[in-house]
Amino acid sequence: MRFANLVISGLVLLVLILPSVSAASPVIHATWTSSPPTIDGVFTPGEWSGPQIVFEAPTYPASYVLPTYVYFVNDASNLYVMVDAVGDNDDDSGDECLMWFNYNGTGYALNEVKIVGPSGTEMTTPFHAMIGYGSSPNGAVDHKIYEFSIPLSWLGVAPDQPIEFCSPKYQKGSSMGYDFSGGRDNIWPLGLIGLVPPHRC
Repeated sequence: MRFANLVISGLVLLVLILPSVSAASPVIHATWTSSPPTIDGVFTPGEWSGPQIVFEAPTYPASYVLPTYVYFVNDASNLYVMVDAVGDNDDDSGDECLMWFNYNGTGYALNEVKIVGPSGTEMTTPFHAMIGYGSSPNGAVDHKIYEFSIPLSWLGVAPDQPIEFCSPKYQKGSSMGYDFSGGRDNIWPLGLIGLVPPHRC
């Protein structure tokens, strides 16, 4: 499968060009921010500008997709990601959120960004992540919300350098929004097969 890249572009924007099975790779433009979001698992108005990935039917099968909105912003130090899983209305301890990043062109994910648990679960190293459970502009019913602050230095990327990105399912769960009780998740890009270690998109 052909990879594409995520490019950190100075003070303007972050460009995520994601792996794709098609000839044309999807491109995600993350917004530059001078006011980084607070990583607290709460969708605070004004912190995030426009979802860059939307998982919903009919693009994905209705029986499989977990309706979710994914946001990316960056500053000079961190990539910030918010996964607003509006379709996950159970605060299960087995819910997960997974992303893979790779920067050396081997095709294998060297930086796994993953958090598992109920609301209130927090990670502080090597990246900061928090799981919340509440409403958002995308969904009035309480649902899982994942927020991440990922150091660019940990990803091994600097301004104007590319980095690869995907969110595959592997083993029995994970992806950008995995609902443990419902068994639904979101593999990105569309058509990516389920994988096992060694991790490859």
